[in-house]
Amino acid sequence: MMLGDSVYNVLRIVGVALFHKLRNKYTADDHLQSPPPDDHDQTSPCRSDEQIRTQHFLNDLIPTKLSTVAAAALVAISAILLPLIFRPLKWYYVVAAYMISFVLAFIQAHVVGLCDVILNPASLDIRAAFVFGAWAGIAQGGVLVGLVACAIMTNFITAAADLMADLRTSYLTMASPKSVFVYKVIGTASGCFISSMTFWYFEKHDRKVGTDKAYYTAYAGKIFRQTAIYGVQGFSGFPKHYLQFWCALFIMGIVINVIKDVLPKKVAGYVPNPTALGVAFYVSGHSSVTFSVGNLIVFLWRWRRKDQADAFAPIVASALICGDGLWNLVSSVFAFVGLIKPPLCVKFPHSQTDV
Repeated sequence: MMLGDSVYNVLRIVGVALFHKLRNKYTADDHLQSPPPDDHDQTSPCRSDEQIRTQHFLNDLIPTKLSTVAAAALVAISAILLPLIFRPLKWYYVVAAYMISFVLAFIQAHVVGLCDVILNPASLDIRAAFVFGAWAGIAQGGVLVGLVACAIMTNFITAAADLMADLRTSYLTMASPKSVFVYKVIGTASGCFISSMTFWYFEKHDRKVGTDKAYYTAYAGKIFRQTAIYGVQGFSGFPKHYLQFWCALFIMGIVINVIKDVLPKKVAGYVPNPTALGVAFYVSGHSSVTFSVGNLIVFLWRWRRKDQADAFAPIVASALICGDGLWNLVSSVFAFVGLIKPPLCVKFPHSQTDV
């Protein structure tokens, strides 16, 4: 559903921009920077503040040519060096992994920008172990190919999500997007060096690192390796009707957006967002309940005092988030000293005689 929502929004934005260019009504930049507001929006302080932030943000954008050249250079360097390190990995596997990463990274960035929720990238790209493992085959090192492809996509998608979160902060604080991007590049380059040196240190002082006998067992590595082993089986390694469900939900994400755009504006507000629906399957249960209660409060608030809700809802939400974080610290201390006990204990007996 999130992929369908992201693809639809990209096509809609590109289509609208091309339509206005062909009709000579607006240029693409004029359409993005100065959308025609209605009379209510012109008098709304929130709308005026949003226009100022948008104008400031768009005046300091990262050049598209620089982004394109940097991405092409990253793909080229990886396609040359990674096959030298991992022999079963071919250059076209690396290029294909990056092409898929561009799509998944956009989904992750779209979710972060829309819902301010960073999903676990492993839940999105662990399927790369299936795809690339089946593509290479077990005889051609499919397990290793799947693991390396999964690592490529994990790092790429995580960087995209973090960058979107930083750009979102720069938009809210009216900081320079170029400065945020430069510091992100510096931090990423430093992380590559520091992470390599850290792994080298542990490997040098503990030859058993990553194994069951080591102090640092890297338990997540077992999950990824087992997934890659299943992946070399091809589509038979997927759960039953997995692809059918995937295609149905992808189409559903597009159809919901079409319905939302066709309906009148007053009615379209009650149509759910596909990305928000998809996020509920990634976050924990209590987070989904929290989101629902928060949306209900904002809905009722806007129904009674729309201007007041638009101005103060972010402040109230920030206070609740801070309070929730502080309570997690307090509850952890109480649980540690034994003052709080779980209200329900769960047991899974092997047979009825164990009950």
